[in-house]
Amino acid sequence: MLDNKWNAAYEKLEILCENNGLEFSVKKERFPMMFTITPSLENTMQMSLEGDSAAKKNEISMQFVFDEELTVRFFGDFAIDDETLNKLKTQAKKLHYIWLQIWFSRKDERWNRYRYPECFRDHESAITPDSNGYINVYVPHWYRP
Repeated sequence: MLDNKWNAAYEKLEILCENNGLEFSVKKERFPMMFTITPSLENTMQMSLEGDSAAKKNEISMQFVFDEELTVRFFGDFAIDDETLNKLKTQAKKLHYIWLQIWFSRKDERWNRYRYPECFRDHESAITPDSNGYINVYVPHWYRP
């Protein structure tokens, strides 16, 4: 359900950017989460000889940085009207909020992945007898008596 919300909001931001001649990228793998908005290369009539990524390094851009507070950064001579800026900011906030929900909903899954490594997941119980009659006790690596 949250993935569907993320996809819907993401598509809405894509359409908003497309209609205003903009492109965006999201960096959500680490803190702080960032949305980078740049003018579309097609609309600025720029050509890239080394690929899109090389051309965009020198372009103007705007970033929404979700640190402890939302910070909006402008690089270069980025001009945008207030209505479009507010729509972009609102949609970025929605995506950030949905991402937080996704991250916290999967917290237990991440915790269990680190708490019980792969070698322990195949066992139904932490204490199991083997074929020789020995009792095996599976203890996570972080356990300290």
